[in-house]
Amino acid sequence: MKLKKHGFSVVMTIIICAIFIFGSCEFYHIGRVLSELQRDVNTMNIHSDSTTQTEYIQTIDFLENEIAKYREFMEKQQEFLIWLIGAVGVALTGIFAFFEIKGREDISNIIREQYANQIQEEMGGLIGGQDKIEYLMDCVKKEEAARNKKILFVFYDNENLNLKKVYGILEQQKYSVQMKKFTQNIPIQNRKIRHWTKKYDIIVYQVGDNEFTNADENITYARISRECNDKEVYCILYSEKNIDRSLYASCFYVSNANYGLTVIERISNLLYSI
Repeated sequence: MKLKKHGFSVVMTIIICAIFIFGSCEFYHIGRVLSELQRDVNTMNIHSDSTTQTEYIQTIDFLENEIAKYREFMEKQQEFLIWLIGAVGVALTGIFAFFEIKGREDISNIIREQYANQIQEEMGGLIGGQDKIEYLMDCVKKEEAARNKKILFVFYDNENLNLKKVYGILEQQKYSVQMKKFTQNIPIQNRKIRHWTKKYDIIVYQVGDNEFTNADENITYARISRECNDKEVYCILYSEKNIDRSLYASCFYVSNANYGLTVIERISNLLYSI
């Protein structure tokens, strides 16, 4: 029902605008004709001679009579245009108020809604049916959501080349990736980790070389795992050496990887499945 009302308002607006434009063009045409007639009279006054005085006077009388008629008609048209402008203003105000149209954005939404079904039908004919349209739109939404997810790569000063390649691939494909680099001898503070879990959707952490000996619950990758799991932020621990799984085994949102392609697969699954 609302769609029909919106469609009716659009049609009425178009009709009123068309009448206004037509009236304006007619007014301009009449004014131009009047100017031409007046110019003809002036020309004849200049170039007349005594041998054709009677014919000249008759012609002048005729033209002046026609000018008077056109002037009277033009004045009526001018009054009509003034009335029409007022009527258009009142009509549009009434229509906009009745259909709750407040501005250009509402008019744009009405037109978009009016032709949405028609556009979908045309798309369906091009790609093979409504089901494929829905599938295509779903893919577009997932792609947009994936591009908007923020990914943080945490490196140490001895950057792992395979993990750096993964970062470069994602950056080249225009995903929202950022990099932070730290010195291994300086532990990453908990407040910084908490800040990451508030800002990023996925954290990829390069396990430091000094985290393989005497690993306990206070080791950096264990603290990152617990914080990510608590905040439901997905975390990938990257290490080409074995790390103590017991320190993050209970964390649902944490996994480990030891190959570059594995990291890409994990990130891709996370981007498009959550």
